[in-house]
Amino acid sequence: MPRNRSKGLKPITTFDSGEALALTIIGVGTAFTILLFLMLLTLVLGPLSKKFSHKEIVVPAEESNNETRNKALAASLAVSIALTEESTSNVDLEVYTDDVSKT
Repeated sequence: MPRNRSKGLKPITTFDSGEALALTIIGVGTAFTILLFLMLLTLVLGPLSKKFSHKEIVVPAEESNNETRNKALAASLAVSIALTEESTSNVDLEVYTDDVSKT
């Protein structure tokens, strides 16, 4: 054991491997116990929330779904065309040829 320079002082900490092992086991056990409790709570509350929920889920008819899909597709195409026209209007389009006589 290293000698302390101050008189009469003991080491600040002493390592007790038995106590360290016990605290580690208690900590890991507590963490897993809480984890299992939360998992069980989640498994129980899921079906209970569905049982006490009074909301009806309305599934849209197939025809209205197709109409909505077609409208969304038309809107996305319109936006794509508008963006393409906007981006190409700022660019000078030049035709490059192999003919060097024009320069």
